[in-house]
Amino acid sequence: MQPFKKTFDHLVAEKPSQLVLGVVFFFYILFNVQTPSILATPIDTIFGKVLIFAIATVVFMKTNPVVGVLGFVVAYQLVKTASVTTGTYAMRQYLPSEANKMKDMTAFNNIEPTSEVAPTSISTSGSGIIVAGTLEEEMVDKMAPLVIKGNEDSLLDYKPVLDGQHGASPLG
Repeated sequence: MQPFKKTFDHLVAEKPSQLVLGVVFFFYILFNVQTPSILATPIDTIFGKVLIFAIATVVFMKTNPVVGVLGFVVAYQLVKTASVTTGTYAMRQYLPSEANKMKDMTAFNNIEPTSEVAPTSISTSGSGIIVAGTLEEEMVDKMAPLVIKGNEDSLLDYKPVLDGQHGASPLG
């Protein structure tokens, strides 16, 4: 216990400003103080980050090593909370990069039939190539044609109905 008391008394007697700075750094880290947006915008630039870590390096070289290490931790915390305040942290964490988006799009274009899109029937085309048809393709083939050829109007048993006008004036 004696060496700690001797070191503490030496720190307080020789440089009380370092003790105050160490206590301020400790509480800044402990309470996770958020950076105000006025300060966060300039800190969240390359120049701001370099300046913050340069100041932390000077504090490390000129003060007690414990205060210097706390200075580096405070510098890291300050840069991190500044990026959270400005929103660049979320953009880096959650938005995909262009390389990842391109990889995903390439993968989407090269999808092979899986268990989710299983072929329901296999037929051969005129050239002898086997064509696998999905359920969707089969249903489209079975649908009634939208274009009527010739004079087949008499076979239709439905009439088109005009939907609600919603206050619009009728055409014609």
